[in-house]
Amino acid sequence: MNKINNIVFTFIAIILVQFKALGQDGLGDFIEPDPMPGPIDSYVWVLLLGGLLYVYSKYRIRNKA
Repeated sequence: MNKINNIVFTFIAIILVQFKALGQDGLGDFIEPDPMPGPIDSYVWVLLLGGLLYVYSKYRIRNKA
């Protein structure tokens, strides 16, 4: 019974997603120019470096114990 419910739920979900995609009007009248990039765009490397240092420090502490 559970397998049938999963199949029915999956089928309905796929059908509803397709109807949602068909309901969109494409580009329509809402074409806007690209917005200004967010301030995080220029400092992603700093966040990545901080994350890597954090993971490295936690990994070192865990391996010492």
